[in-house]
Amino acid sequence: MSQKKILLITYYFPPLGGAGIGRPLALFQNLPLHDYECHVLTVKPVLYRAYEPELLRELDNSKIFRAGSRDPSRLLYIFGVRNISTKTADYSQIVSKGFFPDSKGGWIQPGIRMGKKLVKRHNYDLIVSTSPPISAHVVAKELSQEYGIPWVADFRDFWTSYKAERYFFNSDAKRQKAKQLLNDIKSSAKSIVAVNDSVAKYVGADSVITNCYDSQLAKLWKKPRTKDIFTIGVFGTISELTPIYPLIEVLKSVKQNEPEIYSRIRVLQVGQTNEEFHKDELKKIGLNEIFDFRGFQPRAKAIEFLSEAALFYLGVSDLGFGLTTSRIFTLLSSGRPILAYTESGSEFDRIMSNSANSFLFNDFKIEEARKVLSKTVEKYLNGDLSIDVEPAPIREFSSERMVEKFATLFKQALNDE
Repeated sequence: MSQKKILLITYYFPPLGGAGIGRPLALFQNLPLHDYECHVLTVKPVLYRAYEPELLRELDNSKIFRAGSRDPSRLLYIFGVRNISTKTADYSQIVSKGFFPDSKGGWIQPGIRMGKKLVKRHNYDLIVSTSPPISAHVVAKELSQEYGIPWVADFRDFWTSYKAERYFFNSDAKRQKAKQLLNDIKSSAKSIVAVNDSVAKYVGADSVITNCYDSQLAKLWKKPRTKDIFTIGVFGTISELTPIYPLIEVLKSVKQNEPEIYSRIRVLQVGQTNEEFHKDELKKIGLNEIFDFRGFQPRAKAIEFLSEAALFYLGVSDLGFGLTTSRIFTLLSSGRPILAYTESGSEFDRIMSNSANSFLFNDFKIEEARKVLSKTVEKYLNGDLSIDVEPAPIREFSSERMVEKFATLFKQALNDE
């Protein structure tokens, strides 16, 4: 049986790094196992928070096509800017709301032009676009309508973690345009898929396929080597969506109530954050001596560092009620217990229910979280904490399983033609 050809349209792709590339990267790597030849239409080099160029060595670069762009990230790169500070990145989040449909809108027309050339050359059977940015869907919509190719629109977030009503809070016109664009996508796409139920409800998706952990990366998890120090791992960006203050409140309580336990605790953070700010704040409350910030690390290196952790903390604020980042699944694959800050009923809450050794807490359960942490530290120091890497209930969220679900969806979309 001959392979069907898919054009995957995604802005975020290696050499860019971080959580945002996990879903499209898994599709590109694994779809050939399901008799699909996958080509990627992405952007030329841009200024970004995180880079993992080493990933390109593992990919078939002859199937990766890059269009130029006039978006701010591309223009800054052209002008020679290579590093972005956390302060600048936070400011750019604010500035990006001045663009429509998002700050990557300058990629739309170059992406369409490149897409037209690719369609004529390769005669694709299916177009797939994944968002954010929403601009990727606009490119796909234009190509699908012009050439009559069925199109699957994948929503990982709704307008970069905020609904359009909040994202464009200061512009009635943009909110209306956002609503119209979503309606256009729903009427044009053959199928709409979302990363979770909250996103599906907002965008009107007919299918839900969750994020995943990278199965090959999961094999790199090791058991902690240090036996007399209990390391709490914090993985990923610290932001208003994924705050660290709940962990700090728990640790303050441990220090006050159980100083002996506190003396055996260390915190290792790997990921983007404003390190200077957090160090200053931690110094004010006397917790700075137990924190070790390592900044962004390529994924394999991050797993190496974080394998020293005996427990992970991961928090999602009420702003991230509908958020399920891929880091959740990466941490679940480690087999460690997880201290999870979230509100009941959130998407994070639903995912965490798959882990038997996770404890969920909120601002009213700080003391309960402290007791759970203290007991876990004692178990670990006594050699009684078992760690089972990639436990069976979590394998439903592997990258292979995610791509298998997409392959089934694509088959349905093509059979309906």
